[in-house]
Amino acid sequence: GRLTAVIVLRTSVYFGLMTFVPLYYVGVRSVSIAEANSALTVMLLSGAVGSLLGGHLADRIGLKTVLVGSLYAIAPLILGFVYAPGSVGLVCLALIGITTIGSSAVLVLMGQAYLCMHLGVASGITLGLAIGLGGLAVPIFGVIADHFGLNAVLYSMVALPIIAVII
Repeated sequence: GRLTAVIVLRTSVYFGLMTFVPLYYVGVRSVSIAEANSALTVMLLSGAVGSLLGGHLADRIGLKTVLVGSLYAIAPLILGFVYAPGSVGLVCLALIGITTIGSSAVLVLMGQAYLCMHLGVASGITLGLAIGLGGLAVPIFGVIADHFGLNAVLYSMVALPIIAVII
């Protein structure tokens, strides 16, 4: 249950960023749609690299260490993205991709380790249920954006990995 809650919170941040980073670039930073989409591409491609690095690190230092370390990194990186200008913000976004997406395989492996006699159920919970529930956060972020603005959405995302670390 605790792992599922962590996955939901992490996935909420991931889907929230995928949805609102382009809107943030266009609406707050006043860049073109093409530039905004390029920034999202940087985050997603960095996430692919993060998946490879996360697996390698998990083999060396452990699954839980990689997970907790990535959760600790996400909140300051989101704040760095919001406050840093230009290319520094883009570097923060790339690091967000590495840390957020890089922990995906780790979470699946942890779920399978906890339910080693029920690997299918573990995979279904970590990949299906928890990720689906995380996606449900995006409309909530949309309400926040409509009422308080795009900055408020990103600030609300900062709280989620902190809560996940506490869990």
